[in-house]
Amino acid sequence: MRNIWLFLYTFAAFLHVLAYGLHFSFARYYVKLTLGYDYNFIILLSAAELLPLLFAVIAGVLADIIGRRKIIFVGFIGSIMYLLIAIYGLNVFIPSIAIAILSISIVNVATAGVVLDVGRISGRVYAIYTIGMTLGWGIAGILLSILPTDLRTVYTLIAILEGLMVTIYILFFPSESIEHASFKEIVNAISASGKDLLRFFIAVILATLAMELIWNGYSFKLIDIVHEDKLLFGIVYATLPSITGVIGRYIAGALVDKHSPVHVFLGTILMLIIVATGLHYTTGVLAILFWLIPTYALYDISSAISIGRFLGKKKQATAMGIVTLATAIGGLPLLTLPLILGKLTIETIYIIILVSLAISLLLPARKIQV
Repeated sequence: MRNIWLFLYTFAAFLHVLAYGLHFSFARYYVKLTLGYDYNFIILLSAAELLPLLFAVIAGVLADIIGRRKIIFVGFIGSIMYLLIAIYGLNVFIPSIAIAILSISIVNVATAGVVLDVGRISGRVYAIYTIGMTLGWGIAGILLSILPTDLRTVYTLIAILEGLMVTIYILFFPSESIEHASFKEIVNAISASGKDLLRFFIAVILATLAMELIWNGYSFKLIDIVHEDKLLFGIVYATLPSITGVIGRYIAGALVDKHSPVHVFLGTILMLIIVATGLHYTTGVLAILFWLIPTYALYDISSAISIGRFLGKKKQATAMGIVTLATAIGGLPLLTLPLILGKLTIETIYIIILVSLAISLLLPARKIQV
């Protein structure tokens, strides 16, 4: 019973990603049906999902200093924003998504910091917590096929799920081993990591850019492969990857506890190059098989544990804020690419993916002692 909070937090994480998975898959399916191959709209939507994450480090620092439980209350704003989308539709879609993602990302930074702190920055403990997220993503794919293609219905459900998630995090907040850090301690920890942390931070940025382009750019290809069948798309895009993702997270948790998490991360970059190339040059079942390789599971756990161990105990919300900031910066080019390059093609997207991943492999990073 002592670790019941971890399982409840895992369930809350499941609810959150179930909600976000519904939004992520439904929004892209809805855009494809209503606007066609509008890559520019999809890229702008992705930017609205990523730009709010720029404030994650501030949220993480505040959570470590003033207390993570207090910060979690901000998540209720996200639930309200999703309700606004249900009521007013596309008229408020992009700004409401941005505000919702901002508030929920603050919650995610704080709660992940709790898990890493209480779990002593263990890859296995973090993997248990994030398996809830993976399962939520998978169930979202099934729900997508059952729910009507109706904005009001889908986003009302999303608002309810996010509200439940925040409530569970608050009610079952663990009190043991949670210490506050001072601002000076946080600054000293970041300074001590120096160039090593900076190089790894840049590598995470580039990997994020590549993955965002893969998820969004090749989503249309998957829709074509399943002949626009909503059930099959939900299964292929979300449900099946969640199954392979559970396995991937279990493996990743064990790997980062036994080996350098930085090296695990760099191995993931090589896997991403293979996945992107496979998706670009194959079709049908073979392309789907490349899609199912659990690169995100390895990326997520290896990057979080790496930065968590750079900073050390009591500063784990800050560490997760840094990871989230890297994710946001990695998504920034999604906002500017359509403006710079005009109408994007899948060939252009593929080239940017390869260049980003190749550069990230060249960034040296020291070994973190496990």
